[in-house]
Amino acid sequence: MTFDPKYGYARIGNKSFTLGGRAAPAPREPDGGDENAAARRTRDRDYLFSRFGWFWDRRAEIFNTPEIYGIYPLFSGLSLAYVGGGPLSLGMLFYLWRTGQWHAECPECGSTALIYFAGGSPLSGMNRWAARCIFCGANVAGSAEKFHELWRPAKALIDEAESEKRRLAEQSAPPVEKPREDFRAISRRWRRDYDEKSEAELEQAARERGERREAERLRALENERKSCEALGLTPGALPTETAETMLKKLENHKEETT
Repeated sequence: MTFDPKYGYARIGNKSFTLGGRAAPAPREPDGGDENAAARRTRDRDYLFSRFGWFWDRRAEIFNTPEIYGIYPLFSGLSLAYVGGGPLSLGMLFYLWRTGQWHAECPECGSTALIYFAGGSPLSGMNRWAARCIFCGANVAGSAEKFHELWRPAKALIDEAESEKRRLAEQSAPPVEKPREDFRAISRRWRRDYDEKSEAELEQAARERGERREAERLRALENERKSCEALGLTPGALPTETAETMLKKLENHKEETT
């Protein structure tokens, strides 16, 4: 059983099951059929998880910007027999991941895998989910012992989004809805910001290392001056090379003793 977010149905063979469990012929995908649709879903899924760090750093922006929260990736969704389901938006996915409700253990490395699709029957409890490990990148599939713990929070988010759509439609003068961001366009922008931030952090770290090294050098010079004064010698500043040699000896000594 697979869920098609574009049409909102669960597909089994050439039949689709909609709200209430009624079967109907499955709509055909244009320009190439199901293979093209599957390829697009795989491409979007791989795109998100290969850049997961960039998206995760922007999760506050995702939650607080309706046009971004409401982006619907092609690969995510909830498919439920008899009670329906629906696609899961980018904001819904990140909410479920942030709260730990759509997590699974990766059988390959034992780390956390993030569930992006789940389907099954609330009555029988039979279910199946798909996930991606954010550490080793393995594609993971399995079933939940307590399916209600998996589908209920996701269904609540879907129902909330539907209620908000109905509320806006019933208003006499509904507000103009801002156009939603394109998934790949916003990803490229965030990647650029992420790279620029990383370069700035590296430069700052290099400056801090230089400042610490200079402070150590000055302390070495001051210690040498005090030693000369204590011995009654004429105090004189050590050459820079000598101070750096002393620092290297100190660093080597620290490495040997740790």
